[in-house]
Amino acid sequence: MQKNNPDDKMVEETKTFLTHHLDFNYVKRNDSTSIYLDETTVFPGDILQLRVYGPLSAAIQWGTASYTDHVAMVVELDGQLTVVESTEPGVIHTPFNDWICQRTQPANRGGRTCPDSPYQTSNFPPRYADIVLLPLSADTRSKFNATKAVEFYKSVAGNMYGYQNFMWGWIDTPEGNWPGKLTTELFTTVLIPVLEQFAPDLLHLAAIKAFNNRLNTNYSTMADVYDELDRRSMSFADLITMPELDSYRYDGKPAMVCSDFVTQMLKTGGVFDDVIINGNEFHPRDVYELNIYETSSTGRNYPAACYADGPVNYCQLVGDYVLRFPDYNTIKPYNHMNEKCPSTYPLNRPADC
Repeated sequence: MQKNNPDDKMVEETKTFLTHHLDFNYVKRNDSTSIYLDETTVFPGDILQLRVYGPLSAAIQWGTASYTDHVAMVVELDGQLTVVESTEPGVIHTPFNDWICQRTQPANRGGRTCPDSPYQTSNFPPRYADIVLLPLSADTRSKFNATKAVEFYKSVAGNMYGYQNFMWGWIDTPEGNWPGKLTTELFTTVLIPVLEQFAPDLLHLAAIKAFNNRLNTNYSTMADVYDELDRRSMSFADLITMPELDSYRYDGKPAMVCSDFVTQMLKTGGVFDDVIINGNEFHPRDVYELNIYETSSTGRNYPAACYADGPVNYCQLVGDYVLRFPDYNTIKPYNHMNEKCPSTYPLNRPADC
């Protein structure tokens, strides 16, 4: 979630940070004019991946070793091609081409005028990014029940973004997910005490509620949580590495970050068949690694501009820099996927984590 439009300085700072920490290589596109696809070449279930420039976006990419930090899905809603996503205003929808335009820098809109987003506020201005459309394969589309997916969207539309479990689908291992010099010990001995003293409401929202779900308790302080762990002979690492289940509720509602929402849309739509998947355990990287996408660059009859920066099986719609994905479209879904995976760079992902 980006609270400020990135200016040139923020773009350069983000690039410098991620080039240093993740060895990212930023290559300028041959033409940054946004591409507005013929909507007959875009299908319900297709995935949009974004690389936004800014501090929180950089932190997400750093912590998950991902080339993107936000993900959304295309559906047909009330007869209109629409983007649905979980983002700062909550679970929302926007007409497809309006969404593309609103995330394009004015100089790259090709003269197009964008309608204002109904969700646009001082805390949610338009966000500019590098954006690609990842087309589902014909086999995946044949499985995807778009009606059921839209029903799921309507059931959660307007829910708040998943602040409550933002961290807890990410931390899967005792020490294999903390970036840089962060550790579980530093989290428990430094960060939690600071939050307890200066931001107890934030601590309760972003941590204690998730711990209550794992422990089936209703505590309001970390002292109570630690006492419960002692009674169960559990360590704090045991607690934070428990999977974040899709069945968990926060104030009676599911809490979903962007990648969780999209994965649950795929799950509800039947893409995973009978495979046991917890969408809360998926990051944007996990979504683009799924083996569910088109493998042919000619499968959708996209315009030549989609391939101006080299042959790919998807289309970059927006952005100044070429967006590519190592391990794209490579991992077949399996039971309890991504529930025990490290995410620090350089990434060494076990085959069955």
